Amino acid sequence: MSSTPNESSDQLAAFCTSLESTQRLLLANGMCEKLDGEVEQTTRAELIRLMVQSTVNSPPVGKDTK
Repeated sequence: MSSTPNESSDQLAAFCTSLESTQRLLLANGMCEKLDGEVEQTTRAELIRLMVQSTVNSPPVGKDTK
């Protein structure tokens, strides 16, 4: 199955965005594991909220938003 250069570029951009999100999640989770008790849970909940909010507010990858 062949795709146009634009489709390939869009697919790569979507993959890179997904990979970056995964890396951020893993980093945040690792940082939270160094915390204890209520601070850990509060920090983890806030990081999750921020990640979800940034995902919801981000324009679709590879789409012209003009």
